[in-house]
Amino acid sequence: MTRHPPRPRWATLLAVLLGSLQPSHAQPTGTPQPAAPGAAARAANNPVLASLPLGDALVRRHGTGSRWVAVFADPYCPYCRQLEADLHRLPDLTIYTFLIPVLQPDSANKSRSIWCAAEPAKAWQDWMLSGKSAPQAAPGCDQGVLARNLALAQRLGFRGTPALVFADGRQTVGGLPAEALAARISAAAR
Repeated sequence: MTRHPPRPRWATLLAVLLGSLQPSHAQPTGTPQPAAPGAAARAANNPVLASLPLGDALVRRHGTGSRWVAVFADPYCPYCRQLEADLHRLPDLTIYTFLIPVLQPDSANKSRSIWCAAEPAKAWQDWMLSGKSAPQAAPGCDQGVLARNLALAQRLGFRGTPALVFADGRQTVGGLPAEALAARISAAAR
């Protein structure tokens, strides 16, 4: 029997994520989010990032945005709130936030309001860092992104928030101390 080398963690994540992508002929739904400058180049160079449906994420960029992390978060998650404060202080970071309303009955309404805001990434940051609510979601806003994000989180096996995916494909569910988070993001970017 021939033994094969172990599969890299990012390859396993990529295989899981590929099943979640829409066919190339499908039209995207939801409020399109502008990609951070250089996101296409980073995605082309990183199979984990390329496999994530970034059009379904809120995108924020700090500094050069040369490092990245994907976060699955609920608007009422206290650990997500702390994570946002910690991420906000990190330089040269692109944050892809996938809203997954799972914790409270109002999580879906709050997520819709944030996703459908004129500036969704700013609405998320305002809510998480200062408690400022986004206006009620407009009736015509397509909110299918929330169901897609929930399905993606399930496929990835996330059972809580926050859940993070790092550039090397490793995943963490739950909060991390700020120093450990910064070290993990830096190590994953190498």
